[in-house]
Amino acid sequence: MCTLPALPAPCISVSTVVRHGSARLTITINGQVYTLARFATACPAWRLTKQSPDGPITSYICGLNEHGQPACSCPDHQSHGAHCKHLGALTAAGLLAPPAPPAPAPSSPAEHTRRFFATWPTPLVAALTPAGRSRKVVA
Repeated sequence: MCTLPALPAPCISVSTVVRHGSARLTITINGQVYTLARFATACPAWRLTKQSPDGPITSYICGLNEHGQPACSCPDHQSHGAHCKHLGALTAAGLLAPPAPPAPAPSSPAEHTRRFFATWPTPLVAALTPAGRSRKVVA
C-alpha cells in the first residue's frame, strides 16, 4: 500500500497573486500536430487546427452531436461516417466519451417486431395489430 506524506495546512492569502503565462493544448496524430480549442457548449466540442508550415491551415470541429454520438467535420467522417482519426485521438486522450456500443440484434422475429413498434405511438400500434383491427366489410 502506498501512503502519501502529510500535506501542509492550507493558508489564506490576503493579497491576490496574479500568475502570468500562457498554455497551449496540442495533440499529435500520425506525426501531425493539431492545436485544440474547447467550445463552451453543453456537449463537449473541440476545434482541431492542423499546424502545417508547408501547407494550408485546416480546422475541424469534433464533438458529440445532439444524440450523444461522436461527429467530426473532416471529409472522412462526412463522406463515410467513419470514426475518423480526429475522433479516435480525442477519445484516446479522454477528451471525448467513447461511442456507445450498438444495440444487440433481436433474438427472434417477435423480439424484432416488439422493438420496431416500441417507438411508435400506442394508438397507431393498436390500429395495426391484428387484435385492434376492425372486421368491417365494405360492400
